[in-house]
Order: sequence, then structure tokens, then C-alpha cells
Amino acid sequence: MNKSITEQIEELQAENMRLKTLEKILDKIIKSEFGIERKKLHKIIEKQQSFKAEFIERIADFYGLESEQDYRDFLEMFCSEDFINYYNEKAEV
Repeated sequence: MNKSITEQIEELQAENMRLKTLEKILDKIIKSEFGIERKKLHKIIEKQQSFKAEFIERIADFYGLESEQDYRDFLEMFCSEDFINYYNEKAEV
């Protein structure tokens, strides 16, 4: 059985209202849990992602990493257990 356009519009309006209500509830939960509004939380996350991208770019520029492979090799070398142990031994001296 096909629904009339009026019925479809009414269903969509009801769904829209339900979603708006859920959005308001989510906003209240975020405000209660984190003490900040959802929009501000999004800005914090975006800023962190931007900071991370900038940091990666600076590391790549400083060490002359030109490709993804260079970056993977860099991480493999400097983020290894051996390097951490070497660094910790030298830092104690």
C-alpha cells in the first residue's frame, strides 16, 4: 500500500522532530559529562587535529622526510623499544 504525499510529509516531520529532540538530549549529556557545549568540544577536537598535522609537518621538514615511506621509516626507528632503551640509558648518565 502506497502512502500519500501528505502521509510521507507528516512522517518526515515527525522524524525530524524526534531527531531534534535527540540532538538536544545529546547536547545536555555532553554538557553534563564534559562541562562544555558540543560545538566547543568539536572545536577542541578540530584544533587538536590541526596541531597534530602541523607537528607531523614540522617533524617531516626538520628531518627531511619527503615521502610516506620516509615517515614510516622514521617512526620505525625512533619509536622502537631499542631506541627507547638507548635513550633511557644515555639520559641517566
